[in-house]
Amino acid sequence: MTVGFTLKRTPKVTSRTIVYRVTLFAVVRTVWMPGWSPESLTQGVSIGAFAAYMVIHL
Repeated sequence: MTVGFTLKRTPKVTSRTIVYRVTLFAVVRTVWMPGWSPESLTQGVSIGAFAAYMVIHL
């Protein structure tokens, strides 16, 4: 969520792209940490979507 809050306060980043950027960051991070698997991809998408939802609605 720190990435999302930082992007939200950056004037050049539109609100529409925050969701995609946070989700991409989460997917890359979860695939990089434990390694590639369908489970890590699913976790990255889930965590990214949840974090972006929380950032947009706070």
